[in-house]
Amino acid sequence: MLDFVFVLFVGALVGVFTGLMPGIHINTIAAGLLATSVFLLNYFSPFEISIFILVVAIVHSFVDFIPSIYLGAPEPETALSILPGHQLLMKGQGYEAVALTVFGGIFGFLFVLGLSPLLFFFLNAFYFFVEQYMAFILIIISLLLILRDPKIFWAATIFLLSGALGFMVLRAGFIDKPLFPMLSGLFGASFLLFSILHKTTLPTKQDLNFKVYKSESLHGGITGTIVGTALSFLPGVGPAQANILAMEINPALRNVRTFLIATGAINTVNVFVCLLTLYLLEKTRSGAVVAISIISPNLVLNEIFVLIAACFFAVFAGAVLTLFLGKHFIKIFALLDYILLIKIVLLFLFCMVVFMCGFYGLLVFTIAMFLGILPNYVGCRHSQLMGVLLVPTILWFLGI
Repeated sequence: MLDFVFVLFVGALVGVFTGLMPGIHINTIAAGLLATSVFLLNYFSPFEISIFILVVAIVHSFVDFIPSIYLGAPEPETALSILPGHQLLMKGQGYEAVALTVFGGIFGFLFVLGLSPLLFFFLNAFYFFVEQYMAFILIIISLLLILRDPKIFWAATIFLLSGALGFMVLRAGFIDKPLFPMLSGLFGASFLLFSILHKTTLPTKQDLNFKVYKSESLHGGITGTIVGTALSFLPGVGPAQANILAMEINPALRNVRTFLIATGAINTVNVFVCLLTLYLLEKTRSGAVVAISIISPNLVLNEIFVLIAACFFAVFAGAVLTLFLGKHFIKIFALLDYILLIKIVLLFLFCMVVFMCGFYGLLVFTIAMFLGILPNYVGCRHSQLMGVLLVPTILWFLGI
């Protein structure tokens, strides 16, 4: 019992650390834990290590919105939260932006937990039905994304350019962890560079209160949960694509507050549904769940219930820790030289890309950074940059 409690609390602390580090993805952590599992097995059972990985993943999914919103240093799951979050940050409501993602995460977890009995009965049939039509669904989403943009020509151009970048980099296979330099460049470094060029300053007065309105919580929470659940078990489709689909399905998500709630819901739901997918379909859809499947193969129903209980703890811990840290970090950031701070973050991302992906990764990062800054000057939406994932995913489902 003490080992179980120890694993829960240490997992939460590790999730906080990894979530606060710009550019550290949970898949990287899962790979590291998998590599050290031989050593950890001397002290803990395989199932305890699996619980630890799950707690780290969920707490990380809450905390990683802090660097994404405050510093513009995203991961694939949080890339689209930068601009809505930054809009609130520049109004002195950065803490509220983080709090909205926390609310979305809690809402999403409780809602998907209520849907779990249905998933147990219908997931298999739904999976095989949706998989057949996924390419056409994503094509429709992409067309809507472009046609609803006020600058259709530039929207199509940037969507196709980012799609070409994603297709070439993912197909070439010469970069380990290719999503990191692409998405860090498109959504993180480009945002940081634009802030430096325009000498962005952070409002010194930041509101530490927040409100969640009923319409926002229902639109954002329900849409995020349903779309996140529907797409989490499909290959090649992750939270980033789910965000785009949610925004096109429900126009209410064009409100930045509602969108942040939906993003928080999608992020947390993704971890939970990937766990159910492992048990029900025997398929893995995330790095954390891959690690769990290797360390604890052939999970039985009783173990799934224990993992769900661990999810409850992780969601509660992740929410409390994110709200606590978010409140204190924004106070500190408001007192610092914001331009100097984002220069340091940009340098950190640069070093991380070189360390993790080498010269070719740096080349992709640089191209992506300059492509990512274009929407600021041509007036189209930054969401067109998600072509970097949508185009390769569509081609994959079409067998191309």
